[in-house]
Amino acid sequence: MAEQSGQSIAALQSRLSALAHRHGAIGEADRRFADAVSSAHAITVQALAALDRIETEIEAAVAEQQQRSIDTPAGARDLQRYLLDKQREIQAVVTAAHDQAARKTAVIQEILDTYRS
Repeated sequence: MAEQSGQSIAALQSRLSALAHRHGAIGEADRRFADAVSSAHAITVQALAALDRIETEIEAAVAEQQQRSIDTPAGARDLQRYLLDKQREIQAVVTAAHDQAARKTAVIQEILDTYRS
């Protein structure tokens, strides 16, 4: 009977140790998940701020051009070049946000694997 009791205690201690390890792993996964979500939010906020800034600049340039020489070929070309530059800026912002989102997705997938194991 004492032998069974000793085995039961050893089994309980082993299970308790496994649960403590699992609890620690899930706690770490929770921390990493919170960091990933916070970082993803910051990336989104920064990208939106950059796009808002570009929008404001375009609106100001169009208003300025309407008061100037947009009706001349040179004025129209200048505005066209300006808008193409702004389009490139927009594309750069969107591409950077997309790339960062892909990296965050990979991190979150790793975290999900931790939760599933």
